[in-house]
Amino acid sequence: MFKGAEILRIKGILNLEGAAQPWMIHGVQHIFQPPVRLDTWPSDDRPTGR
Repeated sequence: MFKGAEILRIKGILNLEGAAQPWMIHGVQHIFQPPVRLDTWPSDDRPTGR
């Protein structure tokens, strides 16, 4: 089931398994920008998957 109408906004930097660089996501309801691969991490804080 899709929940787009219930999502106000989502944004984040993801630490994906197997990816050397972080990925940035941004979306509002059912409209999402394409994910963007960043060159480096902005800090040492990488909590994705906790």
